[in-house]
Amino acid sequence: RKAIKNIAKFWLDKGLDGFRLDACNYYAHDPELKDNPPKFSLWENDTRSDKKLNFKDYHNIYNISQPQNLDYLEELREIFTNYPNAMMLGEMLMVNGDLQFVNEYMTEKRLDTIYSSFLIYPDYPTADKVEQLLTNVENELPEKELCSVLGTHDFHRVASRWNTQNPQMQKNMVIQSMALLLSMPGMSSIYQGDELGLRNGSITFEQMKDPQGINFNDLKKSRDGCRVPFPWTKQGASLGFNTSEKSWLPVQETFREAAVDVQINDPDSVFAMKNDQTTAGHAGMAQWNPNLCLSLR
Repeated sequence: RKAIKNIAKFWLDKGLDGFRLDACNYYAHDPELKDNPPKFSLWENDTRSDKKLNFKDYHNIYNISQPQNLDYLEELREIFTNYPNAMMLGEMLMVNGDLQFVNEYMTEKRLDTIYSSFLIYPDYPTADKVEQLLTNVENELPEKELCSVLGTHDFHRVASRWNTQNPQMQKNMVIQSMALLLSMPGMSSIYQGDELGLRNGSITFEQMKDPQGINFNDLKKSRDGCRVPFPWTKQGASLGFNTSEKSWLPVQETFREAAVDVQINDPDSVFAMKNDQTTAGHAGMAQWNPNLCLSLR
């Protein structure tokens, strides 16, 4: 812990604006190393030969959000007293979905804000679902400023999760999702590529790098699709991502027409719409009906 504080101080002294803390509620586990209880039997109703269970197949009560985790954050926060303009943003994985932990973690002595997967729905959310989320956040966290996200490097892209078969509907859906994100109270963070409306990239099992997919021998569990090279330019073998002939994950030929230098000159592109929404200012609470998103500023 001392080494981590020294590293933080080194970069803060160089003028860094702050840190994003990865999985900030996973820094401690139960001192007695108790096993998390499975949500179903390890052996019954499981015909797989390897009997591997996913992380979410357990009640994660002994490995995350432990009381001593808060002590570690307070210890790190102490060095920030000499850097009043620096912030601590924490990634908080709410496996058990409890907003109470947000209140515990977002305090003057701990984190300035957190981002979590509240908006990362597997399917296109209904108006009622979004309204319920906004109501819960407003009621349970009235004085907190969450950082909302629609995607991260750990999830399939929003354009793939909320998939439609109609190209124009798909584009409208992506634009609406960006409007939703930028209309949330507090702060917003856009995962690279979502501002272009990118889908997950295509990879083969042989190209897969993500241990999660490799360990489960399952491309669907791999997160590599949202981590493929970002398309800066339509031309070039690497789409402007690098100057090498080969990248860690494969360049996507289907991304050429979605590249930045294409969309930046198209006033009707997803990228242009995102810029319009951002320029208009961060909106207030969003009100929804099934066909319309209206943000009140």
